[in-house]
Amino acid sequence: MRLGISTASFYPVVTTENAFVPIKSLGCDVAEVFLNSFCEYEGPYLDAAVKNCAAAGVSVHSIHPLTNQFEPELFNRNPRVKQDALQIYRKVLAAGKRLGAKYYTFHGAPKLKKLPYRHNYEYLAECLNGLMPEARAAGLSIAYETVHWCFFSEPDYFSRLKPLCPDLRGTLDVKQAALSGIPIGEYIDAMAGRIATVHACDLTRDGETALPGRGVLDFADVARRLKRAGFDGPVMLEVYVKDYKDYQNFSELKEALGFLGREFMTRE
Repeated sequence: MRLGISTASFYPVVTTENAFVPIKSLGCDVAEVFLNSFCEYEGPYLDAAVKNCAAAGVSVHSIHPLTNQFEPELFNRNPRVKQDALQIYRKVLAAGKRLGAKYYTFHGAPKLKKLPYRHNYEYLAECLNGLMPEARAAGLSIAYETVHWCFFSEPDYFSRLKPLCPDLRGTLDVKQAALSGIPIGEYIDAMAGRIATVHACDLTRDGETALPGRGVLDFADVARRLKRAGFDGPVMLEVYVKDYKDYQNFSELKEALGFLGREFMTRE
């Protein structure tokens, strides 16, 4: 496994295109690039991100757009709505290709109602499989992320899609899995053999986000389960600026990376 950082960990203190120097200064050479809005999918902001990433010597493992802007409509049955969403999706793929990313961190549709959701897995798989060829052409694979407020809020969701979508990969967000109230190990089991990326953020007893090592989540157990599942990809520190105070040297992020290194790189 490798340690990396999501550019989201600096937002909005450091803009996306300027996050690569602090990432490198913290001893990481791999990142997930969180593209925050339409203006970062193309044009001067993306140009600067590509240039600064290469200059810093950082490789981009994955990209992550602000998903609710368009991803839910990739499943829309109205062809006009879906075509509009696909136009944005293609811009994200083009951005990922320019950055050299291998994976697209995907949320899909959110759960907007409190009523039980009865998923049509055949239709969902048809939509996902329809997205795959253009992603492959851009050098990316879709990695569906565990998000407690989206469709993939339960391990069974991925288990049901897995045989229908042979190219689908997964992203384990540790805090999101914990917030679902379902044991994290069940998500790992459901995604075994398909996990592309891990997002690492801690939670306090009150359910607030925290830097890894400052909360109550058992990262040692997560590390052991991931190794048993055959995961050997990057563990991305993905936190919020409210979780730390040093916005100059990012010393607290360095401390969090040290904690993750001890938990993920030394556990058997």
